[in-house]
Amino acid sequence: MHITIIIHMFNTDLYEEMKGYIQQVEKVYPNTRAIFTVPPEFIPPDKNYLFIPIENKGVDVYGFMLAIEFMRKYKLKTDWILKIHSKISNTNMFTPNVTDYHWRKQLIQPLVHPAFLPYLKTFNKVGYIGSSIHHLRQDRDFHQNKQGIGYLITQFPTIPSSSAGFIGGNMFWIHPSVVDQYITPAFIQYCKPLFSPRKPPSNDSKYPIIEYVIERILPGNMCWGLRYILIHQDGTFTIKGTK
Repeated sequence: MHITIIIHMFNTDLYEEMKGYIQQVEKVYPNTRAIFTVPPEFIPPDKNYLFIPIENKGVDVYGFMLAIEFMRKYKLKTDWILKIHSKISNTNMFTPNVTDYHWRKQLIQPLVHPAFLPYLKTFNKVGYIGSSIHHLRQDRDFHQNKQGIGYLITQFPTIPSSSAGFIGGNMFWIHPSVVDQYITPAFIQYCKPLFSPRKPPSNDSKYPIIEYVIERILPGNMCWGLRYILIHQDGTFTIKGTK
């Protein structure tokens, strides 16, 4: 069982925390590689992992796509991909000066929970796996995202118009077959010039923002028709979907 962990890390002070998540996976799956996308000035502290210096744009989505390009260039095969990032968020829009560290951990810790990890190798026809606490079935409040999804599907009509829900925070396990089918070289080249430099505008913009659109279609639309798994904070999980 070969695992690839892709970590977008622009909050570089979280390196030790990210390294801890890698080590949790390595205990169960020794054939684990980690690919970090990091600021150009970051000095890699460890030779056991791969570090790709990138510009600060497109948040974690841009970094994920560059890591996928790297894997394809060097023909790095994998059985599962874990996508995480060094998320630091405000608690909510009403408390902009309060930093919420729990959101990041609520997203990541179930994905690497010791009670869950041994089951990863047993799943068939599963598209993605995410934290149950941040799984959203649909985007009721941001109509511009729906418009953006519709337009992106007109450009890439193989992407399903239905959704299996998405993970608010954009961290999950994703099966490489989904990535190969939908995150194609043409899709990546289409998205690259649309990414915002540094931090994208707020998601309450009147117009679709590509970063938020992709957060919803990956894994949501791209995993439609496959089963998906929601992990609870104690490592137990629920299998959803039709196959």
